Amino acid sequence: MSWMESPLVIIFAFVITLSILGIIKNYYTRRMQHKERLTAIEKGLPIPREPVSPKSRLSPVASSRKTGIVLIATSLGIMIAFAFIALLVKEKEVLVVSSLGTVLLLIGAGYLLNSYLLKKDEKQAAPQNPPSDNNE
Repeated sequence: MSWMESPLVIIFAFVITLSILGIIKNYYTRRMQHKERLTAIEKGLPIPREPVSPKSRLSPVASSRKTGIVLIATSLGIMIAFAFIALLVKEKEVLVVSSLGTVLLLIGAGYLLNSYLLKKDEKQAAPQNPPSDNNE
């Protein structure tokens, strides 16, 4: 098998292509937002606000938990997909790519641990209200 037929080369090319498409999409989105703002300024209208990203609305605990779950699910999907591909192609080299999913799995586990620790810290930092005596 030549290096051009290697699954790693195909995956690398796919990742690079997706990254470039994401950058292009971001460029055109920002360009459209700037045009919208300039048009509003020219017409004397109030400048539209920047859209608030959903991440900024989440608490650190929820954001960390969400990121951890997404990373773990993604890693399991990668590992299972490449395990099936290895079975279909009958080449054990493809399982090397499947092992890359463990990196995402461990990062996701780290985010879940961070979420747990943040939640624990929030509970400890919360002031304990002593019971009030209303017997007077």
